[in-house]
Amino acid sequence: STQAKTLFPYTTLFRSPVIEGRKTFWRDIAVLAVPSDGVIAKDAVIDLTKNMNAEGRLKWTAPAAGKWTIVRFGHTTMGALTQPNQWEVMGLECDKMNAKAVEFHLNHVIGKLKEHLGPLMGTGLRHMLLDSYEAGKPSWTALMPQEFEKRRGYEIRAFLPTFAGRVVGSDAESKKFRSDFDRTIADLYRDVLFVTMERMLATEKIRFVCEPYGGPFQTGEVAPHVHRVMTEFWSQRPYRFNPNKFRATTHLCTSVGPS
Repeated sequence: STQAKTLFPYTTLFRSPVIEGRKTFWRDIAVLAVPSDGVIAKDAVIDLTKNMNAEGRLKWTAPAAGKWTIVRFGHTTMGALTQPNQWEVMGLECDKMNAKAVEFHLNHVIGKLKEHLGPLMGTGLRHMLLDSYEAGKPSWTALMPQEFEKRRGYEIRAFLPTFAGRVVGSDAESKKFRSDFDRTIADLYRDVLFVTMERMLATEKIRFVCEPYGGPFQTGEVAPHVHRVMTEFWSQRPYRFNPNKFRATTHLCTSVGPS
């Protein structure tokens, strides 16, 4: 995915930040052989993942008949950066479909708050806000194959070529897969990000405040896990982002829920 342009400190210039992880981080998903032309039958997808060595070299003898295309699928970081925060502590967003990643992040945040606030945690500080979602739409997490099969009832591997623009099975089957894939992302956001935040913050007697919309999840499904649902609107009409007037823009918020 493409990282949104960032306003750099002490300037009014917008530049796309260099995300080193996009140069150095890569994990393979699968290596597949598929017929080069036409609609791909599901049973015509050949899994060659184990035929590729650590150096990325593939050893395989193709069937005599037909032409074949080798497709190597992998995943890397989106390069989405945390915001808004001080430039000195800006970093990559965590994987919000990975329970271990979300727990690691929250444990770090909660740990630092406890370190500096002590007994004020849950008394002086009573709310934690997950602001409007602006981290983009991720398309993979390490356990996606297992989660997809568990939730949708069939394996993901044969349909991976649809991400390369190919049709697998039929147009209808390929469209259904993409719908199932998006549904799985929404499920994971609900069951990982929102459920984990609800649980961990409740343990610390901190209320979970959130604007639960605008992300790759269903608002009606995630809102019940939020202690105080919040929304926002902008007073400028029509709203236009102007870096020179950014600090003067009025940001009005309203929340719904018990005090």
